Amino acid sequence: MTPEELVGSYLQGERDFRGIKLIQSPFDVEGNEIDLRGSVLNHINATCAYFDRAINIGALEYAILADASFQDAHIPDQLICRGGNLIWRTIMPDGTIKLGPQCGDGEGR
Repeated sequence: MTPEELVGSYLQGERDFRGIKLIQSPFDVEGNEIDLRGSVLNHINATCAYFDRAINIGALEYAILADASFQDAHIPDQLICRGGNLIWRTIMPDGTIKLGPQCGDGEGR
């Protein structure tokens, strides 16, 4: 599923995205914020995904966040670094990089 498909599904009322594999999009969403209010991203494989400038992410547990970017996202570090999430070379909202590997409930909780 591309980010565009994810947003399209969200706009159509879907809120449970457990288990999807988010793939890189050929489109540039520069300058936009993605509001993921109420979304459930548990068990998502978000390897290399860009959540830059994302806001209002709901549930995020047991996710693979290797090489994912949350730069400038409005998400607390505690939401990213908990719940069994795999953190590995993950860019945090403040631009720092958590090298990992680190699995959930470690640093940040």
